[in-house]
Parts: sequence; structure tokens; C-alpha cells
Amino acid sequence: MKKLNKALSVFLLVMLFAMFSFGSACKKDEEPASESNSVSDSFESSDNASVSEEPVSESESVDYTDDVLADNGTTGYSIVISESASATVQSAAVLVKNQFKEATGATIEVVKSDKSFNENDKVISIGNTKILSDAVSAKKITEPLTEENLNRHGYIIRTLGKTVVIAGANEWGDYYGSLEFLYRQFGYEMFAHDETYINYTPRSVLIDFNVKDVPSFASRGIDGYTQSYSEYSKQLRINSSEALGAVKEVPGDCHTIYKYFVPNGYSTYTDAKDGEDDSKANSLCFGPKKGNDFCLTSKYSYYYALKSAKEFLIENPDADFLNISQEDTGELCRGQENKAVTGCTCENDRAKYHSSGMWIRFCNKIIVAIEEWKKDPMADVAKQQALFEQEKAATGYACFDNEKATFAVPITAEQAEKVKAGHWNYETFAYGGVGGETFNAPVINNADGTYTPIDNTIIPDGKLYMKIAPLERMCLSHAFDDENCDTNASLMAQLKAWQSLTHNFNTWSYNVNYSDYLMWYPYLNGVQNNARVYKNIGVYSYFIQSCTNNKYSVMSPLYNYLYAKTAWDVNANLGELTDRFLERYYRDAAPAIKKYIDYMNTVCTIKEQHLGNYQGFDARFYDGADLDRAMAYIEEAFLSIEKYEQSDPSLYEKLKKRITYDKICIRHCQLNGYATYYDISTVRTQGMKWYNEMKEDLEYLGTSFNYAEAWYKTMEKDLENIFSILNGLM
Repeated sequence: MKKLNKALSVFLLVMLFAMFSFGSACKKDEEPASESNSVSDSFESSDNASVSEEPVSESESVDYTDDVLADNGTTGYSIVISESASATVQSAAVLVKNQFKEATGATIEVVKSDKSFNENDKVISIGNTKILSDAVSAKKITEPLTEENLNRHGYIIRTLGKTVVIAGANEWGDYYGSLEFLYRQFGYEMFAHDETYINYTPRSVLIDFNVKDVPSFASRGIDGYTQSYSEYSKQLRINSSEALGAVKEVPGDCHTIYKYFVPNGYSTYTDAKDGEDDSKANSLCFGPKKGNDFCLTSKYSYYYALKSAKEFLIENPDADFLNISQEDTGELCRGQENKAVTGCTCENDRAKYHSSGMWIRFCNKIIVAIEEWKKDPMADVAKQQALFEQEKAATGYACFDNEKATFAVPITAEQAEKVKAGHWNYETFAYGGVGGETFNAPVINNADGTYTPIDNTIIPDGKLYMKIAPLERMCLSHAFDDENCDTNASLMAQLKAWQSLTHNFNTWSYNVNYSDYLMWYPYLNGVQNNARVYKNIGVYSYFIQSCTNNKYSVMSPLYNYLYAKTAWDVNANLGELTDRFLERYYRDAAPAIKKYIDYMNTVCTIKEQHLGNYQGFDARFYDGADLDRAMAYIEEAFLSIEKYEQSDPSLYEKLKKRITYDKICIRHCQLNGYATYYDISTVRTQGMKWYNEMKEDLEYLGTSFNYAEAWYKTMEKDLENIFSILNGLM
């Protein structure tokens, strides 16, 4: 206890000398009038936007042209998109139009046109216009506008004379480039679903743009809070769904093998041999019917998975990834009784190659067959039907013996051409969860710290991506590369082992404590470094699972914002991002919230907290004095906004709700650990007072969120648990 008090005392003294100040931002007075033009105003300016006359803070110098974008409510500029512009590009144009009006007071027209490039024209060209193609032909733009060069969603912004060209390799690059134009020119940014910001600059001079912006990851996704607000996700460049530009995975489920690649969970797809029921026949064909055991070495598992894979790719020839992955609690066959018929070698293969090696060998075999099929899908039909008849005649076994059974997949000439033109890759899990033996790479650990493949058969095919999912293998309290954290040191060793086999990775990573969403953990310790680790090993699609289907967890708006920013650029300035978010999101309360964050992060460091993905509330992670100090900072935040209660009631309510969300996180911890933190003689006074306050706060916020993963762990349930704890102490 002495160590903690001394360290925190030093911390608080430092804080007194290191207090930072924030500029204030005033709420805009009214919405600009909607102007009609040739493109529908589908994206309207937000009631939650704020405007400021302060210039946007930039760490890099900005060069300006001599051209005026707008002055005194007028502009000579127009926005040009192509006649065939997609809905996404049209929404980008409307966004630029609306925010241009917000920033300058001037109405800028959106025009669908195939006009030619002329450096003297005052236009902002967005997307694949003739202006762009002319500029490329004239070698004014020499940068290849390809997904390979721009990592799928990157873009360029160029000032060419009086003309501005915004272009990506696809519609989402065009959209993100438009966002960047607005940010650099006017400071426009969305911080949360109900908070946007823009500088008010009635006289705006055009920046001399020479921007190429390439994301660190081609696809960036996080769930939880973002799932409820698609426009927010879109503007933070988070694309957790195909509708927002995410990579296309088929099947779209993360766990696929039982749902899609074996017959109906091996229940009723096949007919049994005489005298056997369906489940018996399927058990002998695809693995023992024990829980989720599955035979990866049965030739029938291979035949059926191959058939299903072809069906998915015929239906989705534009897929980015064919996903063949284990179930959440998937175990593997350890040897089945019908080995002579199925060819099962699981018992020996498991001992030799480990679970991960068995999955790679299975996927590699599928990939080779699919890539061969892709060359001439129509000719493959007769070949597979003949193989089916041959298998049936040779074994007499009924694994596919019904009227629908066949190895062949019918395909039309039109479908075949689309399949031949497909550019998909493949993926499978390296999974750390229950039954997650696949997280460990199938390698030999050498004495010198290097790794050697068990043999060449477990090296992933060049088109196979390992989806890194470190569930229960990671510590939320530390960065992956923190050498002082044994859990993450072990994780890093496995990533190094995987790198000895392949450089193709995606992620299904985690930013969540499923057992308690409200417990504090120092996310700022790891958000950027973890992104850098994933970037360094070559991750293509960077997805993080958060509090799925839940709008709120501890500091979720800040954490989602920082994830989005560091996923786009792993070298972004984390300190500047954090300060900017707090200033815009909490306004006058930002200094107090900053002290709260810094204090709790320090507590976790001193306490040597190691929080896993399933860590129920534990009083040892904090002391009562820690939580009291944290609550004092939150009360300071409330005091800082009181002036708005009369002068700006709408702003006051918005800020009050934000701070109240933070308050319930600390109150949740205080009350769940009351017996440890406080004298039980105070239960009837202090304890019940806090309980009633939390109940009132939740009534104010609404309780449509959970404090943990399971559906029954609602905030109402948390209140019931707290009442039971306090009642038991009386």
C-alpha cells in the first residue's frame, strides 16, 4: 500500500505542473439552408457539428495557392463528378458541398459532367471523371491509381492550377480522399456519431495539395459502438461490412466449417447404409459425432468441402477471400472407426503436425483443387461426376448416396467466365480461444530462437492467409511488444513462429473484456503498438472484435476513434489524437477527463494489472482510494460544464450524458467491490446512496446496453447484483 500511495502522490504532483489547456469550440447557431442541385442532398449537415474560427492544428506545414475558394459567402468553384458516379462518390460530393457551406457560408454546386481538364477551371473533381483521365493522359498525375499501389483504399489529392483532383483506386478511396480534403482545408472531422467539428473560415484560400495517403491496412474493422452508427463508421474509415468497403469474405461468418463445409452439421444430408441411421453414416464419413469433432483427413470431408467451396465461388466470383475456418469450440477428430473407407489419419497427423498443421494441410489441398478447377470449371463437371461414381462403386459406402449427392457442381458458361476472372485468396484461423490449439504454429523451436517447419506440407499455400485471433492469448493491459508482460511475450513468440511459415495474415483481434465491459484497462498502452505489430508482420485486413452488439464499454468512443486513426496510419501521433478527441468530445470537461484517464492508467501500471479477454471484476485491480480519486476527477468534469445548463441546455445535456457514462464505470467498480474497499458500517449510508445514484444515472442514460457479453448481463442485472452485495453486508 505504501508503494502505491507514494507513486500516486508523485504522479499527482507531476500532474499539477503538467496541466494542459484546451481551446473552446462554440456550437453553430443554425443549419444552412438546403440547396437543390443535380445530386440529391442525401447527407445533411449534422445538428451536432461545432464551428470555430481557430485554424486546424497541423504538425506539417501547409502551402497555400493564390486562389480563393470562397469569400464573404460566395464561391466561383463547383464540384464535378462523372455522369456514372456511384452512390458512394455522390455521397462524397454532397458531404463536401454541405461542409463547404458550413465552413465558408458559400453554396458550391455539384455537377455531373464529362467536362475536360483545364487548369484554369475552378473545380473540385472527385473520382473517376474525365478531368482525372485527362490529367493522367497529360502526365499531370503519374501516380498509379491502383489498389495495389494505394493499398485498396488510399487516394491522392492534387492541386493542378486552380483545379483540385481527388481520386482513389475505387469509390472508397474517392470518399476518403474527400474526407481528407475537408479535414486539411477546413479542419472537418467526425469524432463520434453525435460530434463533428469544422473551422469557420469565411475567406478560404485553396491549399496547394500534393497528397498521397496510403492506409497501413487495406481493410479496417471494429464492432460494438460502431455497429449502431454507419455514417460514423464511414467517416472514421472503419469498414466492418462490405457495404462500407470491407474485404469480401465468403462465407461471411468467421466460423465456417460446420455451417457450410460439411452436410448440415452432418445430420441429414446423406442416406445411411441399410440398417444405419443418418447420424451414424455421417459420423463415419466426417468424423466421430462427439461435440464438434471433425475429421480433416477423411476424403469425404475433402470432397464435400471442395464442392461447397466451388458453390460459394460460383455465387461470389468477386470474393476477396474464401474462408474455411474452424468453429468457436471446434475440436478435431482423434481417429475414427471407419478409417479403411474414409482414409482417416487424424490420430497420427495430430501427433505429428499439431492441429494448426492439420488445418493448413486440409486448406492447401482445397486450394490446389480450386485453382485447378478455376482454369476450366465447365470441364470439371464431368470429371467430378465420374469420380463420384467411381468412389461409390469402389466402397459401396453411402456418404453421398442420395438423389442430390454428387461431387460435381453445375456451372453455366457465363458463370465460368466470371470464375476464371476471379482474384480471390483463402483464409483460415490461427485461433486462441476454446479449442484454440490452432494458434500455435506447426514449427520446431530451435535452440537459437529460430523456427523450422515440421515439414514442407504445413507451409501455407501462397494464397492462404492465416487469420490471427489471439483470444485468451493476449493481455489487454499491455502492448503486444511489451517485454515485461509474459502473456504478450508468448503471443509475440507465436507471431514470430508464424512468420517463419508465411507473410500472409489477416486478423480477428480483440479489444474487449467479455466478462466486464465497464472495468478500466489502459487501452492507450497498446492501441498503436499493437497496430504496428500487425503491420510489421504483413496483416492485410485488420479487424478487432469489441463489445459486439453493445453500444457502450469503458471509454468506447475514444477507444474506437483511436483504433480507427491508428489502423489507417500506425505512425499517427497518438498524443495529438487523444488530446484532439478529448477537446472536441468533452469540451470544457476535457482537462478533468484527461486527468482521470492518466490517473487510472497509472493505477493499472503500478498495480501490474494483466487483464485478459475473460476477466470478471476483481477488487485487487484497484484500491478504494484509486476509485475515489477517479470519481473526484469525474465530478470535476461535471462542475466544468455547469455553466452551460442555462446558457446552452442542449450542449449541457450532451456533455452530461457523456460524462455520466464514464461515471457509471467507476461506480460499477466501487459498488461491486464494496466489501473490499470500504467499511461495511457505511453500507446503509454511502453504499446505498451510491447505489441509488447509479440507478438514477442508468434511468437517465437508458439501460439498453450490457455490462458483459452474455445477453442476460444487462445493466439492470448489474444493479440487482449490486443490491444483493450491499444487502448482504447490512
